[in-house]
Amino acid sequence: METQQEASKTINVQEQPLVNDIETTAPGKLRVIKRNGKVVAFEEDKIKVAITKAFLATESGNAAASERIHKKVNQISTGIIEVFERRMPSGGTLHIEEIQDQVEKTLMDGNHTKTAKAYILYRYKRSQERAKRALILGEGHEEDNLKFSNNSLQVLERRYLLKDKEGTLIETP
Repeated sequence: METQQEASKTINVQEQPLVNDIETTAPGKLRVIKRNGKVVAFEEDKIKVAITKAFLATESGNAAASERIHKKVNQISTGIIEVFERRMPSGGTLHIEEIQDQVEKTLMDGNHTKTAKAYILYRYKRSQERAKRALILGEGHEEDNLKFSNNSLQVLERRYLLKDKEGTLIETP
């Protein structure tokens, strides 16, 4: 027999995707188009995490616990969100690249040049990794649900995946 607490957990788990769908389609809300084309709700925390990581790359080892860094991150992320809210007061959809470009611009405008450089270099490195992954997996297969590293994918490609007569992959991991 299911207790009331277990029944409550079951209902909450079942309602969770519905709430996310409502957030994504609600008027007046910001939404984000991911690289795979999926539209998701805008999450301010993801901007804060990205900015914090950029500061950690340029500051000393104890920067993660620094109140000064946390204040800067909150100030910068608030400024970024204000820009988007001014641009789209009734909500709207942004591409992930637009958000990242605004983070770069805000870091540079705020004289955080070392942090901006670390952020730009990280974005470049990730774009190179995505391009390499697309080359290995082929067009339309950039999204890898198995989370293989690029090296693992190269081994799979060379040794195990089926190819046609021209050497083009006809099978994906």
